[in-house]
Amino acid sequence: TASIDLNGKTLSVGDGVNRVATLTEGAKLSIENGEIQGSASTNNMIAVHMTGAHLTVNNVTMTNVDTGVRVEDHKASLGTSSTVYINNSTITADLYGVHVYGNQKASQTRTQVVIQGSAVTGAGYAGILYNGSYGGIDTVVSNTEVNGLYAAIYHPQGDSTLTVSNQSTLTGGTGLVVKGCTVTVTDSTVHGTMEDVSAPAYSPSGWTDTG
Repeated sequence: TASIDLNGKTLSVGDGVNRVATLTEGAKLSIENGEIQGSASTNNMIAVHMTGAHLTVNNVTMTNVDTGVRVEDHKASLGTSSTVYINNSTITADLYGVHVYGNQKASQTRTQVVIQGSAVTGAGYAGILYNGSYGGIDTVVSNTEVNGLYAAIYHPQGDSTLTVSNQSTLTGGTGLVVKGCTVTVTDSTVHGTMEDVSAPAYSPSGWTDTG
């Protein structure tokens, strides 16, 4: 268990290191008031990588990363579910802002993701991304901007809920992709920015960019 107050400072890594923080099952980390900076030249650069752990991020900016927060609960050997709280923070990632794998096949509990008063960007793919094979996830997005190149949020998984509310804004080539379970959007805005559509043949993986 650790609590880090950056006090306006930057927590960073050098070239060749592809994780700023790694949380294994049962770990708890709270980090606030500063910047987490990855290495722009390192492949698969992840600010926080977690499996069956608890993370609280408050008033933090994440930059120079491929992925801001990656949750891989499907790899939890004990079937532990993660909890993620992101408050008043900015995640700017080259690929995925937040990337979540649940563990519905391993545990009766659910992965919890709560993002409030924040901005999450996946500049090269999606702001918030899930996997259709690994659900069991409850997500709340409140008063938050989510941006992605192809989609703001991609939600294909089973046994999950997504609630977007409180003047949130979702912007992507396709604003919101829903292929599974329950999604509720209230008092919010969804932008699909794709204009010229050359629709490929249907595929069970991914989605067709229709804007």
